[in-house]
Amino acid sequence: MTLVNNQLVNKIIPALIITLFLGFTLQAQQLSFALAAESSITIEGTSTFHDWTAKVGEFAGTLALSKPFDAAKDKKLAVDKVELSFQAESIDGGRGAAMNKKIRGALKSSEHPAITFSIAESQTLKLVDGKLTVAGALQMAGVTKDVSLELAAKPDEPMAFTAKYPMKLSTFEIEPPSAMFGQIVTGDDITIVFDLKFSAANN
Repeated sequence: MTLVNNQLVNKIIPALIITLFLGFTLQAQQLSFALAAESSITIEGTSTFHDWTAKVGEFAGTLALSKPFDAAKDKKLAVDKVELSFQAESIDGGRGAAMNKKIRGALKSSEHPAITFSIAESQTLKLVDGKLTVAGALQMAGVTKDVSLELAAKPDEPMAFTAKYPMKLSTFEIEPPSAMFGQIVTGDDITIVFDLKFSAANN
């Protein structure tokens, strides 16, 4: 019996060591980044009175890669994780509290405080003409839709991307805000503008 137990131990311990080693190796290979403070997210839209731009004040994001990426040299970006989140309550239309209240009401910010974009699984993105297309889920005002976000990589700036995502508020069951008893109505079409800069996360 002792001999059998020793044989089992001799088999199990090396297997455990290999498993732990592989786990640490895979973890070490994954590169994690956090959205830097110098990033910006804005929303552009129209109305029956004038065009408008709203700035997002509070946002966060994480990016995990399988290997390093250099937009000046690499043709592919191996992405394991993308998560972007910004707070609807922090959106500022620049025209006072009344406008901001209408924006937050339209986005149902009390029930759904965060607007998010994330991917469900790892993806390998091809760099074509300096642009990458990532498929993910955009959640806004409690509605989630599958979208494709086209990112323009900055070859002279590591881990920096810009994007413009045109969309309709009605797609997310959002009623365009209005003012002056309906005389001023926000257009259904808006564009979310991303200027994203990622820095190495502290693991």
